[in-house]
Amino acid sequence: MAQACLLHGVGDAASNKLTCRTINTTLTVSKTTTETLEATYKVLQIDFSNRANVKFYSNGARLKTNQIFDWSAATGGCQPLIQIGKSSSTDVGTLTIDYLLLESIR
Repeated sequence: MAQACLLHGVGDAASNKLTCRTINTTLTVSKTTTETLEATYKVLQIDFSNRANVKFYSNGARLKTNQIFDWSAATGGCQPLIQIGKSSSTDVGTLTIDYLLLESIR
C-alpha cells in the first residue's frame, strides 16, 4: 500500500483496539489506541482538513491527541474503503455500516 490513512481494528474480538495509521511515500505512522471495537455502534471520523496533521476521532473524541499524523507528502486523491477481514480461524465476523458521510471543500 503506497498511500493511505487508516482507522482499523487490530486483535481478536476480546481485545480489538482501534489503530490510527498514515502511510505516504516517505513516512508511515501507526499508533494503537485504548479505544476498543465492541458490539456497539461507533461514529468514526478522519479529518483531512490539514494534511500535515490528520486527526482521528471515535464518537467525537480525538484519538492519539499527542501524535501528529503527517500525510502532507502524499500525492493524488484518495477514496473511502470499508472492510472487515481476518488472517486465520473459521470464526465469522460482522460489520454493520449505518451510513457513510463524505464532506469536501470544492
